[in-house]
Amino acid sequence: MAGLRGRGVSLFSVAPSRSARAQLSPMSLALHLRQNAGAETILTVTTWDKNIMTLQADLLGAHALGVRSIICQTGSPPLRGDYPNVDGIWDVDSVGLIQLLDGLNHGRDCDGLVLEEATSFCIGARFNPSAQDFDTEFARTQAKIRAGAQFLVTHPLYELDSLRGMMAALGDPRVPVLLAAAPLRSFSEAEYLRHEVPDAAMPDSVLDAMRRAGDQEAETGLQLAEELLGQARGLVDGVVLSIPDNSIAILDRLLRAAAGPARLSR
Repeated sequence: MAGLRGRGVSLFSVAPSRSARAQLSPMSLALHLRQNAGAETILTVTTWDKNIMTLQADLLGAHALGVRSIICQTGSPPLRGDYPNVDGIWDVDSVGLIQLLDGLNHGRDCDGLVLEEATSFCIGARFNPSAQDFDTEFARTQAKIRAGAQFLVTHPLYELDSLRGMMAALGDPRVPVLLAAAPLRSFSEAEYLRHEVPDAAMPDSVLDAMRRAGDQEAETGLQLAEELLGQARGLVDGVVLSIPDNSIAILDRLLRAAAGPARLSR
């Protein structure tokens, strides 16, 4: 952990796994990292699996134990995996969670009752500049900011034109924006994201580069991520890096490419 901080990593992003299997909860992991490794974390909280009272209790407990930065996400229930019969709860979506956190910061609970002490959460939200319906995504992003979001984090991006368009539409002054970047490991992964993941946008140029890479797929994916991070300097306020196979060598290359903005590692 100290070695990562020495490389310029300032926060560790803790988010739910996409795998619909039994796993350590992100909140438990964030608390473990903070208490046992002294790491500052930014925790993603989803709303599909808990009612609003449980969400509020968990958030107040996390705040008491030192967690301050929260990314609000609606999330999707596991339709496939170990628990195919699990249903979602959906008391609130991500906008409702932002409103809940904003209320806690103003000393009010979910019913508007006064708390003994206000919280001091830094509230974040996900947004997808590459969404097929730009107008709907833009309106929802604005709704998140009005609800109290203090910073935004993109979905993993593989091009920046859509982000430039979204940021221009948001105008100035705006809340800080963090770019999520994840190097592609193979052509099959790029093709899967292109055709099977609704909220992922895979540009033709990236797909073609990965198709031509042959046995250099992982290296080509890493080079594309480095190029993206270099182009993002001065555009965004920080980056969130997903590191394949927890490779320190890959992390070092991505950090060099992203040199300049504040950074987070996932």
